[in-house]
Amino acid sequence: LAPKENFRLNDKNWNSCGWYLNCYDGHLWSQNDKIGRTYYPSKIRAGETVEVKYNRNLKSISFFINGKDFGIAYNHVNSEGFDLFPAIVFFREGESVQFE
Repeated sequence: LAPKENFRLNDKNWNSCGWYLNCYDGHLWSQNDKIGRTYYPSKIRAGETVEVKYNRNLKSISFFINGKDFGIAYNHVNSEGFDLFPAIVFFREGESVQFE
């Protein structure tokens, strides 16, 4: 998830704008963390499903992978004054995602 106002096309948003799950290695990256930390133990493969839940009251973000809740990934997500939107950052040419 990322705020629309600060998201920059063709830039390194994963550590400057928003909160992300790296599907290549299961690490978390965010504007608050300049290094990745493990959240999911493996690569997320083609055909698997990733859901994102933002709890505005708890100020938290959680991810569900193939329907399984992996718990709170981020706390203290301050979205005061802006809305959060789904955001995808690709590292390699030819990668794709499908929204449902």
